[in-house]
Amino acid sequence: MHDTFVVDPQHLAGGFIQSMTINGVPKGLKLVLTERGLWPTVQNPGSRFLTQCSIKSSKGKSEPNPICLEGGNCCARALLAL
Repeated sequence: MHDTFVVDPQHLAGGFIQSMTINGVPKGLKLVLTERGLWPTVQNPGSRFLTQCSIKSSKGKSEPNPICLEGGNCCARALLAL
């Protein structure tokens, strides 16, 4: 894991550097998204993640959940990938 630049138009430099480790140990997905203000909270009850980003097709194969494909913020993993 390495530090990353987070684009934020409200920040003076257009963004900021976010460390992805704490004392050399990788941060968890929840902590990274919480620091960016993207983790659903009690204060924002309408915001929540899907419990699964893939569904079983009629043929029994795993395929992307259509809701996930529409917004890209359906789950923590998809949101971080953005």
